[in-house]
Amino acid sequence: AVGEDSSENSIRLALDLDSVDTLNPFTSIFESALQVLDYEYEPLAGIDETGNYGGILAEDFTVEGTTWTYNIRDNATWSDGEDLTADDVVWTYESVMNNKSLQVANGEQVGNIEKVVAVDDKTVEFVTKAPTPLHPGVLPIVPKHIWEEVDDPATFANDKDTVGSGPFTLTDYKQGVSVTMTSNPHYWGGKTGVDTLHLIGFKN
Repeated sequence: AVGEDSSENSIRLALDLDSVDTLNPFTSIFESALQVLDYEYEPLAGIDETGNYGGILAEDFTVEGTTWTYNIRDNATWSDGEDLTADDVVWTYESVMNNKSLQVANGEQVGNIEKVVAVDDKTVEFVTKAPTPLHPGVLPIVPKHIWEEVDDPATFANDKDTVGSGPFTLTDYKQGVSVTMTSNPHYWGGKTGVDTLHLIGFKN
């Protein structure tokens, strides 16, 4: 763009930022906010390019009766360089399962989960209350070492200098105006080819 450092490889996208309710992944329900959060936080599994469920943070998974086992990618790390481990998954799920104020976005996804166990650093096991075809591993995982220090995760704005696992992390948010995200240098999927993602608000 004119006037910007020509060495920066950036993309500008339009987004209805007036409809962003919050950038807290535990409580956000509006589509525009979820589009931003999808760049930052990833689940263990989700819909892949074939239209089927495939691994995202998990390289693969197995199902035996009511036990689902996900094997987290060896190179899955947080944007601050910390390893992404099964403890992050357990903390995320138990936070939602045990705190009604954190069930706004994904409470319905944990109703059939009996327990979540870290088998080792890169293996997490879910036991469901009843057999189900629905993946339990679909919640966006947050970094335990960041969120456990937050006094009240339900009201945490999460609107600057975020730490995530996705291809981009949020660096600046101007409500209704713009969101600036920068490439995650530790992204398990490799370099995105884009240094900065500018999401520009529009009125109509």
